[in-house]
Amino acid sequence: MILQIGFGFSIALAVIASVVVVLAIWFEYWRGVSVAQLNKNQRIVLSVCRLLTFLMVVLLLLGFSFKKRSNIQHHPIIIYAQDNSQSVLATSDSSVYKNLVFNKIEESVDALSKKYEVKKVAFGDRVEVDALNKFNHTSTNFANLFEWIQSNYYGQNVGALIVATDGIVNQGADPMLASQTIAYPIYTIALGDTTPQSDIAIATLDYNRVCFQDVSFPISVGVKWHNVPMRNYAVRLFENGQQIAKQLVNVSQNNSFSKVVFQTKTAELGVHHYTIAVDTPSVDVNVANNKRHVVIDVKNEVQNVLFLQSGPHPDASAFVQAMRKSQRFNITVTNPNKIPLPITDYSLVVLHQLPSAKFNIESIINQTKNTNIPILLIIGDLTDVAQLSKLNLGVDIQQIRKEYDNAFPVQNTYFNWFNVGFESYQTDVLPPLHVPYGNYAEVPDNQVLFYQKISGVQTKRPLVWLQQSANQKIGVIAGEGMWRWRLEEFSKSANHDATNELISKLLQYLCNRDQKERFSLNIATQYTTFANVVADAQLLNQSFEPVSDAQIDMQIIDNDGVVLTTEFVATDNGFHLNAGRKQAGEYKYVATAKIGTEQLVRRGKFVVVDELVEMGNLQANHNLLFQLSTESGGKMFSVDSIEFIQQAIESNNNIVTTSSSVITNSPIISQTWLLGLILLLLAVEWFLRKLWGCV
Repeated sequence: MILQIGFGFSIALAVIASVVVVLAIWFEYWRGVSVAQLNKNQRIVLSVCRLLTFLMVVLLLLGFSFKKRSNIQHHPIIIYAQDNSQSVLATSDSSVYKNLVFNKIEESVDALSKKYEVKKVAFGDRVEVDALNKFNHTSTNFANLFEWIQSNYYGQNVGALIVATDGIVNQGADPMLASQTIAYPIYTIALGDTTPQSDIAIATLDYNRVCFQDVSFPISVGVKWHNVPMRNYAVRLFENGQQIAKQLVNVSQNNSFSKVVFQTKTAELGVHHYTIAVDTPSVDVNVANNKRHVVIDVKNEVQNVLFLQSGPHPDASAFVQAMRKSQRFNITVTNPNKIPLPITDYSLVVLHQLPSAKFNIESIINQTKNTNIPILLIIGDLTDVAQLSKLNLGVDIQQIRKEYDNAFPVQNTYFNWFNVGFESYQTDVLPPLHVPYGNYAEVPDNQVLFYQKISGVQTKRPLVWLQQSANQKIGVIAGEGMWRWRLEEFSKSANHDATNELISKLLQYLCNRDQKERFSLNIATQYTTFANVVADAQLLNQSFEPVSDAQIDMQIIDNDGVVLTTEFVATDNGFHLNAGRKQAGEYKYVATAKIGTEQLVRRGKFVVVDELVEMGNLQANHNLLFQLSTESGGKMFSVDSIEFIQQAIESNNNIVTTSSSVITNSPIISQTWLLGLILLLLAVEWFLRKLWGCV
């Protein structure tokens, strides 16, 4: 412990002056009349008591502090993570696992607590603390586990991770990639069965979530056949429990894949719930993956879109593929000199890199203005930005010189015209768009979908935005390169769903010329049993101004007629509802908004399906566990060698106790013993003076 002053020059002078004053007072005390009759030794004792008292009072008044350096020991933390997913017990004797295997694992883990700090968690589709042996998670995400440890134990002395799992991963990033950032060994306990089982599985489903009335739409089903008898199998399509189609598949070889396409259509509008099921032989070990669900919203509107481009470009291909994915749009791709139909026959005109030096589109713009046809502008290197700013479309970009920036998208939380499928963590990794360098006219916050982030700095320059004049809607994408978003998304999730949905919703909003609804409700048509049913709403008064203090209720009615009433919560962007998880089945809803005495009502239907992702594949992946252990410096153990985990960890010389130094400052005024010492010195002095007859 060190007495620290920490004052400047002027304070140092004050300290010296104070000491001089104390010494002067002490000297006068030494020579004082009141102690003149005492002998030398008695005066020394009394003067020392008085001097120490004065010095300590001065220390208190000047605010000295004690500086203390402490060494803190950090014992290694051993984290035990148990796979809590359904697949762990699906191919094993659950009673043996619960009563023998996991008890044996916990005994070995608990034995480590004598030497290390042990933490226990369960993981699957999420990470839970001290929630072992439930095995109710419907998917397995290893990356979530590593991220959770990084978040909760950052900077701490994590010695090792013990993972008891079957190695079946069906969500999140590749565990081998996710584990690259960790600095501790992973010891794995290999559960489950690696023996190939007889199994029929619906592996893939491909269909459009929105289809149209009396228009045939396909439902494509991919089926895997593994170690099953060679014969014909029926793949059936059901709606409302009734079989509406059937196709026979001849399985003539083992470990094969078949694709079945059902073509169907309906005249009934609204949400339709279909079920695909494959005949199950007696040898099929896992029947949970023989059935899948499809929910399709049938509408009655198909719109023509004119896609004009300066020339072939990957962006044009990305937009065309996204539009063709939705049956809502009939797409015509051409250049401005070859428009096959009058402009009035189109619901939307997309201008890709137009106007340009090659194409002057002023006459086309005037036609869209005269007929109130919406426009989507996609700006690129070929766009004549100066000419575009002169077309009176409300798009003003003053390009300082013919240069371009790489702008990353930053999603605007104030945008509320429609929901976007991208999550914030997804937009963080999207490639940049190539945008004109210059000054952009200011756009209201609620109209901007994405802002530009350039060189790591978020700007107020809009990247993707929407605007609406009295008669015409206009959308703007200020850069080219959105085709790379599709590639990046596919590399992460093996699909283009979020990018396709973004493009589709942009076009859908622009194409919609209906009068603005005062009560708009955004609710999905399909949920799974492990996801919350959520909805967002916007409410406008009769002047079409946002309302934030109204009451919105929703009645959710299940198949048995049971009614659950829930209430929306006001947010910055409107109203939000979280109705929690629901059991599998079909649900109707009635949403009622009350503004004073006025009521606005929206009705619809959604379906909750029991999609057992975890049960799609039950063959344990011990090779993954071996790789994780080996590359991290750990080791894999079988169920029969669990008792050797303790020895392996204790013999690892890299799992050691660490220490760190901590320096703390403690003001002298906080030292209660000092006050006690001052009182004691005063008491001793008074007692001695009384004893020696000086009082």
